[in-house]
Amino acid sequence: MTIPFNFQLSERQDSGSFDSLHWMAYRLADRRILVDLTGIVLLGLRGSGDWVRQTLRVDVYGGKVEPLLSLGPAEQGHHWVIQPVMWSVAAAPASIFNRNTAVNAGWAVDTCNTEWDLGEPASSGDLLDDVSLYLNLAVRDTDGILYRITYDFRAVGNLHQERDIVVE
Repeated sequence: MTIPFNFQLSERQDSGSFDSLHWMAYRLADRRILVDLTGIVLLGLRGSGDWVRQTLRVDVYGGKVEPLLSLGPAEQGHHWVIQPVMWSVAAAPASIFNRNTAVNAGWAVDTCNTEWDLGEPASSGDLLDDVSLYLNLAVRDTDGILYRITYDFRAVGNLHQERDIVVE
């Protein structure tokens, strides 16, 4: 399934577009793990006389929580996976700007979803890899700019090992 978007920022590839990254993870009962990833994305989305609407795909990296979990080495030929079971995500404007008089100006995060909310099977997800968030953003006013948005992603997942895929 392909989820449409207008532009993409990846924490691992576009690190200069991310700020105030915070993360935590801890073990729950029954081999479940709680993961919390937060941060600010630097944008610069400009408005016009009418609403400018764009879908931003934000790839946040969950692998940075692995050292907090003291998982130890996986069995030979395997790697650790945290398969998402339940999650929540939120995003909001964090910094807006308007150069002159604001006339019918507006800035918004209309929707915020994970790839699993939009139809990708959660069974294929891994909280220790990139988690894709899809944010429908909007700016209105000829000199209005949405400079930053903040996001908060929380999930509970099942910890297990998967066999490495060998490509020959």
